[in-house]
Amino acid sequence: NKLRKFQAQRDKLEKNSKQRYSQTKKIQKTWKKICNLRHNFNHEITNFLVNNYDTICLEKLSIKNLLGKTKNINRTYSDVCWNQFINILTYKAANAGKKLVFVNPAYTSQICSNCGKTHKLKLSVRQLNCSCGSTQDRDHNAARNILKIGLNKHLRLGLQSPSTKS
Repeated sequence: NKLRKFQAQRDKLEKNSKQRYSQTKKIQKTWKKICNLRHNFNHEITNFLVNNYDTICLEKLSIKNLLGKTKNINRTYSDVCWNQFINILTYKAANAGKKLVFVNPAYTSQICSNCGKTHKLKLSVRQLNCSCGSTQDRDHNAARNILKIGLNKHLRLGLQSPSTKS
């Protein structure tokens, strides 16, 4: 909100004026603060994950494919800094000797995590109701499936922590 306000104020000022220059400095300072907050948040989350879990499973998302769909979602995905988060998590997991497994996200939200039955669901349907009696949120179901697939992949490939590799 502060950034929007500063940018709106700058746009009203005369070009090449001292006031516009000082307003631009305020905008730059605000952007720097936002970047620092995002970076700090990503470090806090990755520290928590690395300190509390030995194996971390993530969707192998293509960030470029996520961006460009709609304006509001673009802003949300960009604000989170997914690439920065993944880079920080990757090097922290490697340094701590933890395992990081990437999973193909295809159909993870459409497969029942209890019985394994596949359901064709539109994106607008946010609840998975299975014939086995399981009713769960679509995102929670996807997270459980990603964990299952990631752990199976980890066990199947016999991944070792980076510190134990020769």
